[in-house]
Amino acid sequence: MNIRLRSLALVLVLLLMLSGCSQTVSEIAGNVADAAVKELEVQVKQTMEKYKVDVVEMKNAVGKLNDESDSDLQFFCAVLVSSNSDALPHSCADALGKIFQQAGVRVQTRSEIESEYLVNKSLSFKHTDFSQGNYYLIWAYTSSLTGNLFTSETEAGVG
Repeated sequence: MNIRLRSLALVLVLLLMLSGCSQTVSEIAGNVADAAVKELEVQVKQTMEKYKVDVVEMKNAVGKLNDESDSDLQFFCAVLVSSNSDALPHSCADALGKIFQQAGVRVQTRSEIESEYLVNKSLSFKHTDFSQGNYYLIWAYTSSLTGNLFTSETEAGVG
């Protein structure tokens, strides 16, 4: 994943520079961050498809999500899944842990998403009926989109 993100970021920066656009550095950085977020979303979706989990809903947040990181571009993704086995959600979380800095799973019994990584942002699912079925929250977090773009796979916790 990191190679794809780095390549995408480099191509975006070069295209913007070559086009002679009058964008500021912060606008270019925003475009790179948007591309990184889209790539991270694709990685999460591909992982869910690979493990064939029943995805009910997916939410994510980008920005200054907590005060633990110096970065203003933190990424948190939450996937609500329905499963009769807790092994499958744990396998998905383990796979996401190879892509993101942190990932995990827990039983979900309400719409609100609580996480230590979402201090400055609140998320909730539209799904409200948790009475029938076994619902799990599979989550993933990275503290710096730019750090993940330009660090090696080992440094970013991948591999």
